[in-house]
Parts: sequence; C-alpha cells; structure tokens
Amino acid sequence: MDAADLRDRSLVIGPYFSSEEHERHVLETTGSVDWFSFSDQDEMRFAKQNRHMASLWFRVPEEPAAVSSISGWLDVPVVAGLLACSRDEPFHLASTAGRWCAPGGRVLIGIDTLAASVPSALSRRLRVGMGFDLLLSDDRLVGWLLEEPERYLQGLWEPSPNESPSDAWLGDALEEYLDLVSFPNIEKIQEGESTMYESLNALRNRLAANEGAFKRRAALRKRLDELITDWYG
Repeated sequence: MDAADLRDRSLVIGPYFSSEEHERHVLETTGSVDWFSFSDQDEMRFAKQNRHMASLWFRVPEEPAAVSSISGWLDVPVVAGLLACSRDEPFHLASTAGRWCAPGGRVLIGIDTLAASVPSALSRRLRVGMGFDLLLSDDRLVGWLLEEPERYLQGLWEPSPNESPSDAWLGDALEEYLDLVSFPNIEKIQEGESTMYESLNALRNRLAANEGAFKRRAALRKRLDELITDWYG
C-alpha cells in the first residue's frame, strides 16, 4: 500500500484527496464505514475484486494512554504482509481509544484498550505502509503504529508535500500539538481559556516557515491558525 498521511488528526492511507473522491472510493469498495453515525469512526476498505486492503482512515485518539507498557510494542517483531477481508458484508471497526507518543514524537501509537497495551509473545506488527504497522494481538487488531509521524503531516484534502528528510524539531512540536488538542486541554480551548490561547499561539510562533521541513511545518501552523480563529476569534 501507499505511505500514510497524517491529515488533521486523521491517519490516512488512501487514493483520495477530496470528500467527493472519498465517497466514490467507499462506493467502489467494501468494508467498514457507518454513513449514519454522528461520531467519527475508523474506516478500513477492501477491493471488491480480490478483497485486498484498499485504504484505511484512522482517527488519532484524543485520550492519551499514559501507560508505560505501550512502549513494549516498539520491540514487537515487524512482519510484511497483505491484509484481506474474508467477506463482502460491511462490518463495524472499533476506534482506538488511547494515544501514545514516544519522546520527541518519534513514534505515534493508537491503541484499542488498556488490555492491549501489553504485547504478548503472539503479538505482531503487520507492515502495511511505509513506516506504518497494524498491531495484532492473538490475530486480533488492537491498534496501529506510525514511525516518524511528523514526516506525514499535511492538510486534510491536500497532496503529500513529499519532503523526505526528517525534522526532529517538528517531531517535538507535533507531540506538543497532540497534547494541546487532547482531553482535557481541548475542552479548555473550546471554553476559551486564555492560558490555552497562549500555548497555541506560542507553538504557532515557533513554527518558522523557512526552516526544516517547511511545507510540513506550514501544515501544522495552518491547523493552529484554524484552532485560534475558531475558538478565540
């Protein structure tokens, strides 16, 4: 599959860059999606011809999973493979509940439950995209892992900036951003707390557009601008 894209708190591997293209892709594939849900749902789509995975769209959880054992997934063996669906009927895919970020933003993990935070001898990381793994425990999908997440920052319906060098400072900034927009901080932002405005604006001002991976920095800066405008005018 293609490389992952980190689009506005969503992790996407898919051949679409607009809501219309996404809707058409869903109609042409099979898998998990809930058109009638009022909450964001994780999505995994498979080709109708051979049932091979065609795309995925995972939401980055708002809740931090502050459990040290999650780091054990970094040592789990990585296996290359191809995921396929065994049936044509739509199915429900439970969203990951907790988010864990390695120091410096080196790795981003979305995990299903606290019970899955401790990998077992049967756990595996299935590599389905560049730097992106599905986390399997006893052959059950329990989460996902993205290496160097800052390398995949972009706007929601924008093409990938294709900047190959990593940006260590941006990794730190992404970790800080995810903390700012997670519970309970996101509620403070929505309530207009001035301390959160200061934190958002300070991070925004440190994102120099002419340094490092400037296109990826610009994507994060744009998201901060939108948050400040939406909640602080």
